[in-house]
Amino acid sequence: MPAAAVRTLTVLSVLATSDEPLTVAQIASRTNIARASVSRLLDSLRDEGGVTTDGSGRYAPSLALWSIGAAALNRLSVRDIAFPYLTDISGRIPAHVTLSVPEFPRAVAIETWHTVGGHLMSRFPSRTFPLLTNAAGRVIAAYECEARREELLRGPIERRTPYTRTDPDELRAELGLIRQQGYAVIDREASEDLSGFAVPLLGPDGTAVASVGFGRTGALDPAFVQAHVPVALGVAERISWELGWRPRNDSRVS
Repeated sequence: MPAAAVRTLTVLSVLATSDEPLTVAQIASRTNIARASVSRLLDSLRDEGGVTTDGSGRYAPSLALWSIGAAALNRLSVRDIAFPYLTDISGRIPAHVTLSVPEFPRAVAIETWHTVGGHLMSRFPSRTFPLLTNAAGRVIAAYECEARREELLRGPIERRTPYTRTDPDELRAELGLIRQQGYAVIDREASEDLSGFAVPLLGPDGTAVASVGFGRTGALDPAFVQAHVPVALGVAERISWELGWRPRNDSRVS
């Protein structure tokens, strides 16, 4: 690992385990890193939102770091809970199954689960995509609070294919529709040869901690979506229940 990365992780670890904000001198003493190096590193981390300062020369980890850690924990627990359900649904919906979790602040990590003869056999390593360019990310964004959705819409939206929609007003309306219908569709916007739909996996607070997607080669097939969305929603509800989500009427999913 590069020395700069080691120093960064060391400083962040010291800040994260401290009961109070620390000065540059305290961090240098606890890490055995030169004070000048610590000062430069903290300046860079502050500029990128990784640490905060109270104005008197003391530093603490930012909420961004907690978000990254929470996402990692969510990914582990979601995968463990979702696996048996994904194994089952892979034999019921003829598509590539994906499990996706949000990556701070504007991306989504997508794992593709490979099926053979209707049985889930293996998964490909996760890849990171811009959050709003795919169904997996859009369905997660749709279940965020309004302030968070607006923050995402203000950011640059990468045009990955000629079909990628980047207009904030159009995407804002689509996120509202996704929240209303409970699923998102995509038509060759992240990749020119792939379309499909995704359903959210909800946590205790009603936000989407992950999503399950179903992709197929070619343009979007509305008949495929209509035929399989009900099955996918039913499975997503069961996974969400195990993740701690409860419907508003508090009636258990059957």
